[in-house]
Amino acid sequence: MGFSQDRVEQALRETKGGGIPGALEWLFSHPVADSDTGQRLGGTTSQEGDGNAMETDSPATAPSESTEKSTEAPLSPSASETQTNETANSLKCEECNKLLKGEAEATMHAARSGHSKFAESTESIKPLTEEQKIEQRKRLQDKLEERRKQRIDNEKEQDKLREKNRRKTGQEISKAKDDHARQEMMRIADQRKKEKMEERRIKQQIKEQIAKDRENLKMKQQNQRNAPPPTVTTQPSPTTAAATSAPPAKKEYDTCRIQFRLPDGRTLNSNFNASDTLFTVHEYVSKNRTDGRTEDVFTLSTTFPRKTFNDDHMLKSLKELGLVPSSVLVLGKVA
Repeated sequence: MGFSQDRVEQALRETKGGGIPGALEWLFSHPVADSDTGQRLGGTTSQEGDGNAMETDSPATAPSESTEKSTEAPLSPSASETQTNETANSLKCEECNKLLKGEAEATMHAARSGHSKFAESTESIKPLTEEQKIEQRKRLQDKLEERRKQRIDNEKEQDKLREKNRRKTGQEISKAKDDHARQEMMRIADQRKKEKMEERRIKQQIKEQIAKDRENLKMKQQNQRNAPPPTVTTQPSPTTAAATSAPPAKKEYDTCRIQFRLPDGRTLNSNFNASDTLFTVHEYVSKNRTDGRTEDVFTLSTTFPRKTFNDDHMLKSLKELGLVPSSVLVLGKVA
């Protein structure tokens, strides 16, 4: 703004750290004389002195705007004399008629108000009285307080908006979790329904097969009763007798495939040796079940015919328990 560093430091010392407004007020209220031109300077380029009048050595030293205009058009003696005697003591805003001490204040006024039309004026700006200084300082403090309150209100509004967004996001996340849990429950229910339907189908097939076998056996017995007695007896050969007397060789299985049905509807499949004990199977399920309840105590039972294994069966092999070559075991709660 045209002030030297020494003048700015002196203003800050005199105002005892009163801030930029106080320092500017002190600088404009205590102008100094320029060592080169002898003019009174208040930190601006305006021409003002102790009595708000410019001191000039000669007309050639500081030609005024009116003097330059006189070369273009002749003026009357009275107008020329009046213009020579009048000097610009301040700048005046043509839009709000406010007097300003110099270009620095005009620049600040233009930045604050947006006004751009200024003209030189012969009116002098009277120095502020103590009451006016106090009133101006109070007005500045009120403005600062108003801005502080406005900033606090804006921060409160921002906090409310952030809290509103946070609650909205929490509700959306909660709703998404509920929807996911509902879909998972529906999927488990559908899986259980399919498994029950599969069990009923298998049971129905077994019943039909048993009924068919009984019917075939009944028809065979009926045919045997109705058949005539044999008239000729022949001695069967040793090979034929051995073939008819010896039952067909039963296939031996070395492995056993077991499907485990967990309480939540999930299944677990694994292969075991036919010689493995039920205790080995129980330990495997405890460590590898996929429903996350590895610490729960459970029982093992077959689906059809329904049979629940207890501690007496734990040391028996899968072959002895009739679980070879494949079987389905259901996990249940301990009574």
